[in-house]
Amino acid sequence: MVRLNYIFFGVILFLVAPLSALSQTTFYSVGSGDFSVTSNWNTETDGSGAEPVAADFTSGDNTFIIQNADAIDINISIDIAALRLTGSSVTTVSTNFTLGNFIQETNSNLDLGANNVTISG
Repeated sequence: MVRLNYIFFGVILFLVAPLSALSQTTFYSVGSGDFSVTSNWNTETDGSGAEPVAADFTSGDNTFIIQNADAIDINISIDIAALRLTGSSVTTVSTNFTLGNFIQETNSNLDLGANNVTISG
């Protein structure tokens, strides 16, 4: 009976675990502008994929990558899994925000101004 319980639990875990991964999406900047403008983001680096919806900025599940030479102003309160600045990207912060993880590559610039940033990862 105990063995059957372990098998049942294993099957449930196998079926449920991929569902959490489905809710995690990576969005890439496709130009410069405000973070809140959904057309500034895409699931593909070249802009050929899908744009986020407003809830993607606050769900805490998604990763946003600001690509080389793009300048993004974080102008809304966001709650995202990760923010990554690449190449010579420039990011200005106009409000408080929460990150699960932060990666800043060489030559990228993050201007926090007088705002609060919470990084939990």
